[in-house]
Amino acid sequence: MSWKTLIEFWSQISRCGAQPAQRMRAQRRLVTSESVAVAPCEVLEARSLPSALSIVIDYRFDTNNFFDTQEKKDLFQQVANLYAARITDNLGAITPSGRNTWQAVFTDPATGQSSTVSNLSVSSDTIIVFAGGRDLEGDTLGVGGPGGYSAQGSSSWLAIVDRRGQSGAAGSHPTDFGPWGGSITFDTVGTSWFFGSTTVGLDGDEADFVSVAMHELGHILGFGTSESFDNLVLNGRFTGPKSVAEYDLTGNPLLDSDNSHWANAVTDGGLETAMDPAIPLGKRKLFTNLDWAALDDLGWTLTSTNPAASPTLTFPGSIPTFVRGGARVVVDTSATFSNPGNLTLKGSQLQVSTIMNGGKYDAVTITTGNGITKSGATLKYNGVSIGTYSNGLGTLAFKITFSSKASNEAVEACLRNLQFYTTSQQAGTLDRTLSIRILNMNGQNSAPTLKTVHVL
Repeated sequence: MSWKTLIEFWSQISRCGAQPAQRMRAQRRLVTSESVAVAPCEVLEARSLPSALSIVIDYRFDTNNFFDTQEKKDLFQQVANLYAARITDNLGAITPSGRNTWQAVFTDPATGQSSTVSNLSVSSDTIIVFAGGRDLEGDTLGVGGPGGYSAQGSSSWLAIVDRRGQSGAAGSHPTDFGPWGGSITFDTVGTSWFFGSTTVGLDGDEADFVSVAMHELGHILGFGTSESFDNLVLNGRFTGPKSVAEYDLTGNPLLDSDNSHWANAVTDGGLETAMDPAIPLGKRKLFTNLDWAALDDLGWTLTSTNPAASPTLTFPGSIPTFVRGGARVVVDTSATFSNPGNLTLKGSQLQVSTIMNGGKYDAVTITTGNGITKSGATLKYNGVSIGTYSNGLGTLAFKITFSSKASNEAVEACLRNLQFYTTSQQAGTLDRTLSIRILNMNGQNSAPTLKTVHVL
């Protein structure tokens, strides 16, 4: 091995190993990153891939059989395709031959030990992810990151292995990233996993596989694990210009103490970022525009930071008044729903929560009219089933989960039929503030819309 190659090799693997710090949060399991050198309802749908990028999941090291069904493997590929659909970089092929040889170095997902594959062939525009599971310490759900390498051969060959043709990844201050791939491990002991393309049925004590897979693939792609990311870290904040422009607050986005995640307080459009250090049980988190902006900043070329306009809800009518002991009051008969991106409604969820001055006697339900009828927990619009609902009471949110038959008009009719009431005259008389939103249409959320209700 040449001295130059040796330096390149150790520069890649010097950060190997799981991060030992455990940053616990109430009712959360931590997702940490490791590197060698991520119930609201979202729908994962098959999408055309406008770019050439392909993320190949390799299960040869899954000796503990975490991915023991084809359904689990298919779901993981759906998550990977969310990245492939957005990234347009062209990555050079790694094709060893003659004196041009190499070893892929990575963490074995089944053992946690360093492992190698000699002369791995990686097709152009392809990233390989070795995946599996093992017993992870504490509340860690998953670990993942890009791989390192050792290589021998010509300078052009070493450059291809090192940066896949991404010129900005060269030099002492890289602005780009071109990995061959890496590895991801999921916890096999003590975690109740939920595998579903939607979050219908996701319980509060379950870890959502989609959220963890999305997070760890983000580390594979260099979030918190690449030099081009590190070079944008200053005094515990991320200075990438796309991220700064997307950040909800002024200044540079705050990072967690490990400088490899957003801080837990960082949100985007009111949503938790996917690349903060913790993932709550019973919740799905896909990439926000801030998460995508960070990938853009560290060197990936994206189709767009906002591929489709988010849905919007409005409640422009006057403030309703509910009299305790009286009839239920409709929240807003003039409510509107806009879906400019024509996002699919199937699996999306309307949620209504009381976020200010609420109490255990406060309730939200839906009435009939405007084409809406009810049969048990099933809602119909003009006679066609559009989904199911559950009433809200106290801290329990009102929810409608929409089916494939739901239309924009049906959603708007539901909004206009929402009702507030209290179940006891002991309820307080302070104004209530309701938060109303739709979660998640093809990974998009509506911004929470607030509506005041007077209570007498």
